[in-house]
Amino acid sequence: MTRLGLRFYEKPPVGAAGAATAKRKSDAVPQSALEQITAFIPSDALGIYIAGNSIIDPHSGAGKWAIFGVVGCLIPLFVWLTRISVGKQADVAGLDTWLGRRRGFWLSLFGIVAYAAWVAAMPSSPFATIHEKAAQVGAWVAVILSCLLPLLAKRFGVTG
Repeated sequence: MTRLGLRFYEKPPVGAAGAATAKRKSDAVPQSALEQITAFIPSDALGIYIAGNSIIDPHSGAGKWAIFGVVGCLIPLFVWLTRISVGKQADVAGLDTWLGRRRGFWLSLFGIVAYAAWVAAMPSSPFATIHEKAAQVGAWVAVILSCLLPLLAKRFGVTG
């Protein structure tokens, strides 16, 4: 089970049916660069960004930057709220929370970086006001981050 791009530790599957379940889970690895970096971004943030872009004038550079900034600031809030809900669930179960302060920090940082790359790779991003080839540069950054973020996440203990 994943939440905010992280895997909760689950009991390993047992028996032949469990082996098939484990194989299906391992086959569900994201394939594209945007899918891999999107795993680090809270889905609420992506939804707010997409909705905000459709509400605010899409030709307004200032509006695009405002939405980008507001949603970027909301990512740590979403990580914190998830950390609280996971902590309450763990307390009810009598277990310690698996997402500590350090992990919350790294998850917030990775989420903000991935969010910036995801937005930059979109065709009508606010970065297009800086340079007309911003989407191409953003796509390259997304490809590079899709390789780096999972490795860094594993190194800093953010994913299981």
